[in-house]
Amino acid sequence: LHIWDEGLTQDTVEDFVHGEPKPDMVIDEMDSLDVKIALRLICRKEKIPVLMATDNGDSVILDIERFDQEPNRPLFHGLIGDMQTGELKNMTYPQWLKLATKIVGPDYLTERMQDSLLEIGKALPAVPQLGTTAAVAGSAIAYAVRRIANGQDMPSGRYAFGLEERLIPEYMSEKNIAERKGKTQHFITLFSQK
Repeated sequence: LHIWDEGLTQDTVEDFVHGEPKPDMVIDEMDSLDVKIALRLICRKEKIPVLMATDNGDSVILDIERFDQEPNRPLFHGLIGDMQTGELKNMTYPQWLKLATKIVGPDYLTERMQDSLLEIGKALPAVPQLGTTAAVAGSAIAYAVRRIANGQDMPSGRYAFGLEERLIPEYMSEKNIAERKGKTQHFITLFSQK
């Protein structure tokens, strides 16, 4: 066990990745978007995979970026283009929220998460998170890490799964999927005006 007690910032992220012991994989579990980008730029250069799990209501979005196998892979699956950390200076919370939602992908957000994001600054102070979802996210990350560490197939990609689709009757019916797609388009319109 090696404890890094300096905190991860723009000033320390390079030392963290290049330090001893050098990480075989990096799990991103932070809210700082500029450090998220800086971390990926360094890990891509050093060919280190990055994994990230995002709480999404009662669902989880698992992102795996295998920079060890794809050293030219675009950051965040290409969702933010070639954005650099300098573009994030003096970002307001609403701007942060819009960029974070772009990284996550509005089409992946559950209906309840979409509703919650529209309530931030009104009824909610920040993005809500559930303990049960955090437990599922931790399990998903641990599973992916184990597969990569054991040399098993674990390709880059975005993997979305949740309790709703397994436990709510008719959640995956054509009718309910179509309704959620319509609500997502409405959310995208409302959120862009926020």
